[in-house]
Amino acid sequence: MTGKTHLAFNAAVAAALCSAGIINLHNPGAGALIGGVMLGSLLPDIDSPNSKINHIIRRLLIPKGLRRAASGAARSFSSFHHRKNITHWPLFWIAACMALYMILRSYPPFPELFIGLAAGTTTHLLCDMLNPYGILLLAPFSGKKFRIASIPTNSMGEMIFLIASILISVILAASTMKTL
Repeated sequence: MTGKTHLAFNAAVAAALCSAGIINLHNPGAGALIGGVMLGSLLPDIDSPNSKINHIIRRLLIPKGLRRAASGAARSFSSFHHRKNITHWPLFWIAACMALYMILRSYPPFPELFIGLAAGTTTHLLCDMLNPYGILLLAPFSGKKFRIASIPTNSMGEMIFLIASILISVILAASTMKTL
């Protein structure tokens, strides 16, 4: 899946959580929660030098003169093979989100941010289970890949999934706005 598909699907997830009343938009932490979901939708692809999250990081955090070196470092990191390294291991994200939550839980809005991050990374990994590569669901204990479907990246199937996610987001967001 591409970055835009991950973002669209996670927008649908966030809209569904708002529509179901799980995210209360009147709560001051709602923005952090939704932001965490959206960040989590991209974060596992940090292992790919051409990913949306790497482009964002390079543009925001790395001075223009150092971007080429940072790009080379990202390429060497991705030599582990995208979707095979730690950033696509569910156990890593569970441990990372729990640890960060425990450390920062008493500092608002961090609890909501990390709950959103956990939801976003989980749905990212679920989306990656829809492509032919799958993910190493039980890593580091097993090297077996798991997949739910076989929708190739940049295919018509992904485009349909993207459009459906956008439509669901719009419909649920509209219904949520009516209740506010």
